[in-house]
Amino acid sequence: MSTLNPIALALAAACAVSAPALAQTATTMPAQTMPAPMMMKDGMMTVVMPDGRMSTMTSSDKMMMDTMMKDGKVISNAQMMMMSGGKVYMMEDKKMADGKMMSDMMKK
Repeated sequence: MSTLNPIALALAAACAVSAPALAQTATTMPAQTMPAPMMMKDGMMTVVMPDGRMSTMTSSDKMMMDTMMKDGKVISNAQMMMMSGGKVYMMEDKKMADGKMMSDMMKK
């Protein structure tokens, strides 16, 4: 756990439910037709590897979850991940110069 960046872990957790659907549709569907956002449930976690592989799991082991949360950080703003050139990049969603959110610009 200590080798994972807490922010990356939190972002990965935020993507947990949508990861399988996005993995199947991202290469074949334009952004406008992507599945609607999904909500994570307590105990869900997604691990994102630097090469883009993603694993989603659920734990009911309270002691394990409490131990992992000691190094966790709460996400206060939307986080985005993008695969480019074989690497995964993470960035905070932010307002662009034209006033639109970066994530909205990617939906075009």
